[in-house]
Amino acid sequence: MKRSEILWTFLLWFALLWWQGGFMFYSSIVVYIATNVLGSAFEQGKITARVMLWLNGLGTLTILLMLADLLRWKGWQFKPRGMWICWLILAITQALLWNLREEMVAVIDLKEDSIRDRASFREMHEWYMRWTSVQWGTCLAYMIWLIARGNPPEPSQPGAS
Repeated sequence: MKRSEILWTFLLWFALLWWQGGFMFYSSIVVYIATNVLGSAFEQGKITARVMLWLNGLGTLTILLMLADLLRWKGWQFKPRGMWICWLILAITQALLWNLREEMVAVIDLKEDSIRDRASFREMHEWYMRWTSVQWGTCLAYMIWLIARGNPPEPSQPGAS
């Protein structure tokens, strides 16, 4: 395997693991601890609103890297249909998450330390959690395909174009 392939594979895995590892760590550990330390879910939510920018940014960057990776396989024997489906799901849910984040932040009044429309916020938050769960499961499936497909063949190997 060429050094460029090793570097590319490392970069893709690093991005996937940084994004999904950050999400898993934040959602499973930081939210719980921050809520207890700060004394309220609202105070913890102020942190989450900022963290969501980073996680969504990492997600967007990773999804773009995944697209570049999938485009490299054009013409080779391996047909990553499942990976394309995963990519499409991730791209759509990422757009939904960016939109939901903006809508959620819009109903928070930081000067008054309150939420203007609790029912609407709760519904948006539930959808945000659903879409991030879909992303998490989809990333797991994508990573399985990523392992299974291996690396693209060298140009001199059969099946390369």
